[in-house]
Amino acid sequence: MFFSLNAHHFTYGRQQLFSKLHLRLRDMGIPSYMVALGLRLVIAQRLARAICPHCRAPRAPLAHEREWLVQNNEEADHDASLYQHGAGCGHCFDSGYKGRVAVYEMLEMTPELIHLANQDNLSAFSQEARRAFADFSLGRSALNLVRAGRTTLSEAMRISSQF
Repeated sequence: MFFSLNAHHFTYGRQQLFSKLHLRLRDMGIPSYMVALGLRLVIAQRLARAICPHCRAPRAPLAHEREWLVQNNEEADHDASLYQHGAGCGHCFDSGYKGRVAVYEMLEMTPELIHLANQDNLSAFSQEARRAFADFSLGRSALNLVRAGRTTLSEAMRISSQF
């Protein structure tokens, strides 16, 4: 079964994602057990601005960026070579960005999640889903792109704050 929700539905937050999906599919007449068994993977995607390759330059994180890194259990390394930004040039119209890069988050339906989804108590499912989301969150994905020099810390902060 393949089913897609609009980005609007994802803005409710990860913990409510499954319940919104579950309710929508149930409204379509699909039994609860089929939702849990038929759903294999939930993916959310956002687009982040990519750093312009023509004016890419190292930059130390600003104070609020360092604070955000610490809040996300990351080392707030002050080494400017680890973080990049676009200085602005004619190729990017002095914005420092050129193009977009996709940032993903995913939740794989494990047997334990399937079992919890079949229960009437969705709070237990939500707790387990939050734990499972931790490794594949938008914030984690955005930080990986920052480390790879493909986007900026400010873009990672913007993407991860949408939830």
